[in-house]
Formats: sequence, C-alpha cells, structure tokens
Amino acid sequence: MMYQGLLAEHIQNPRNVGSIDRPSGVGNVRNPICDDRMQLTLRIEGEKIIEARFKVYGCAPTIATGSVLTEMIAGRTIDEALQISRHQVSDALGGLPGARLHCAALAVEALDSAILDWRRRGCS
Repeated sequence: MMYQGLLAEHIQNPRNVGSIDRPSGVGNVRNPICDDRMQLTLRIEGEKIIEARFKVYGCAPTIATGSVLTEMIAGRTIDEALQISRHQVSDALGGLPGARLHCAALAVEALDSAILDWRRRGCS
C-alpha cells in the first residue's frame, strides 16, 4: 500500500526511535490480533513529559503512530497526555485508513501503560 502526506513522512523518517536510558516509565503493549508490538519509554520531570522514545515491531502505520505520538506528548503534562485519543493520533498523521486505526490505539495504549508504570514506581 502506498501512503501519502504526513503518514508517509513518519513512516519514512520516524522520530524519536529507540529507548531512554533510565526511563521514568516504560509501556510495552501488543495487539493480539495482528501481533504488532510497541514499547514507549518516557522521561518525566515533575508532572511533565520531557522526552519520549519508541520501538515498534509491526506494520508501517504502527511505526508512524509511535513517531507522531512521541512528538505530540513531548512537553505535555501527564494529565494532558492522558487525554490524547486514537483519533487525535490518526488526525495528527492526516488520517489513517479505517482498517489501520488500531495502530493509533496501540500507541495510546503504550502511553497509558508507560504512565501507569511511572505511577507504580512512585514518581507521581
């Protein structure tokens, strides 16, 4: 499938790939249907996300959603980040094909998981 616009840009040149050394929180999620996996690591200071990095094993749109999510959450507070929906992630890419909206949901689940991990570590 040929992707265009921002979606293609994030697929070809994903941002913030990798992981953070000594992260504040780590989210690891997997889609049981397609087996895509995403890891999101966060560096949080106070209540603000300072840095976010991701790793993906999955399809091209999953890579793009991880990339754009890291850009969306950098500099936001935890509460602001928790308000991000899969539709907002999709919109930030100029829209995902309907059958690929689950890729944006995976990114949001990784974010929720990383924030939950941060809270479990007693950093909140």
